Amino acid sequence: MILTLSIIVVSAILALTITTIHCKRSALFIRHQRQGIGAIGEIRKLIEFMPQHRGMSNSLLLGDDSFKEKIIEVQNKVDKSIQEIDKTGDIEGKLLRWKIIKADWVSLKNCYSGLSASKSFQQHSDLINEVLYLIVDVANDSGLYFHEDKKCRDLTVGLFYYLPMMIEFVARARGVGAGVAAQNRVIISARIKLQFLHKRVNKSLESIHSTLAQSLADTSYQGQSPEVLITEGLQPTYFFMHILQENLLGERGVAISSTEYFDAGTSAISTSFELFDTLIPIVNDYSDKDEVKLKRQIKWLWFFGFIITGATAFFVLI
Repeated sequence: MILTLSIIVVSAILALTITTIHCKRSALFIRHQRQGIGAIGEIRKLIEFMPQHRGMSNSLLLGDDSFKEKIIEVQNKVDKSIQEIDKTGDIEGKLLRWKIIKADWVSLKNCYSGLSASKSFQQHSDLINEVLYLIVDVANDSGLYFHEDKKCRDLTVGLFYYLPMMIEFVARARGVGAGVAAQNRVIISARIKLQFLHKRVNKSLESIHSTLAQSLADTSYQGQSPEVLITEGLQPTYFFMHILQENLLGERGVAISSTEYFDAGTSAISTSFELFDTLIPIVNDYSDKDEVKLKRQIKWLWFFGFIITGATAFFVLI
């Protein structure tokens, strides 16, 4: 009898210890998730402002001085976002890529005026690519890609990988195409770039639509069905790709003004960012649900801990 009671008590204590460790790991996982989401929310601003700086510096280097004051405003926005990422995400100590991005940005910001237009555009694009990879790094480091809920995993892949990558391709198509429209002719090198970007954006649209539809199935957000939410968020990009195909790459050649083309691209990018910002809270909801589940586990932990303590005391007294 005594041996049986001893085995029961020891087993219960062991189970309690394992559950305690699990709860501590879960709490750490939730904290890392939220830190990652906060950091990505700030990094997303770099994907908005750095392409603006790329386009403005490109215009300046081509002789358009109207962007001199505007480019300083954009530089200040990038600098502010970098400061916020350092405070919010606490990623500098974890990722070497972030240090490189900051160093490259300072160098590019101070030296772009001495570059050719094509060289400046390429260096900006290389820097933006690093920012896109940084989002993937942070999501991976925060455990967002490894959530136990498949819908959450699908959502983070669509939101933190496919969508930012597509936005950058659209921004490049906007920049290259606006230059083509301004010159009123499509040279071979520009046609090749635009055909490549057209193909990549369309492929990204398919991946995003499919991934987000799966992740948001059987749910609604602010009364909107997932299909409506996704379609409205991506529709301007579909339209922009149609404009690119028909008005720059079509048989008629250039059939649109630079301003109209640029505005269509800007609308596509802005709406994509709105979709990004709309879906971020849904990712946060998963962390909130995880926290509720963890608190419930902790309550049961205290309950069984009390029972085991009482049983152990009773056993000792006997």
